[in-house]
Amino acid sequence: TGVLIPTDLNWSEQLGALGDGQLLQPARTLFEKAAFSTHVLHSLVESMLCRTRAEHTADAGGAYRMVHLAREDEVYIARQLLEAWKLPATLPTFEGVKHALSRRFIEIKLLASQEGTRGATGREQRLADIGFLHLEVISSVVFAVELFNDKVGETQGRWALLFDELELAPAWVRPLLVAALRSVDDRLLFKLSLSPYCEDLSIETSGGHGASKKHDFTEIRLWNAYKESGYSFCRE
Repeated sequence: TGVLIPTDLNWSEQLGALGDGQLLQPARTLFEKAAFSTHVLHSLVESMLCRTRAEHTADAGGAYRMVHLAREDEVYIARQLLEAWKLPATLPTFEGVKHALSRRFIEIKLLASQEGTRGATGREQRLADIGFLHLEVISSVVFAVELFNDKVGETQGRWALLFDELELAPAWVRPLLVAALRSVDDRLLFKLSLSPYCEDLSIETSGGHGASKKHDFTEIRLWNAYKESGYSFCRE
């Protein structure tokens, strides 16, 4: 099951503007990570909706891998996700979870703005007490995948997180995802689309204990090593 997670320039700039520029880096990164996690989980729930609701796939040319999920099973999954992801109580459906995640984007920006005006005194403790700011995104995804797979009878069903244009994302996102190639549940696949060179990935992709080509991932080059190689494509 594919989960498209787009990154665009507006999203990256919005993360960088959290707190109106008044937050120091540790606090700003905490809010950025919470926004990123929310973005990923929102995309995941949208894919779950596409697997269980025919109307969500009508614009894409028809249903793909549709499954029947009993009402009580959806309620069970939704309640588990609301609790695990520290979301407020709402209608226990996939749509309810999706809307709660959308509301969380608003809450993150509100909290960041408030912290920017309060000053640093007591900030560390205030932020430590807000549970959803500390959610780890990959384990949160794995938990949701396990719940869904078990209830639809696909215990080993694989889910692909499709990250697009990662060169526009905050610098800490790329090493996090490259490291995840080696360390996560094998029911997850990753497609990391980014420009050919990213300085912050040099350590993770250069041997050692990081993910390595042909072992943990396949590099698909979408560029030409020599400009002459592209002449025939351009002529055609």
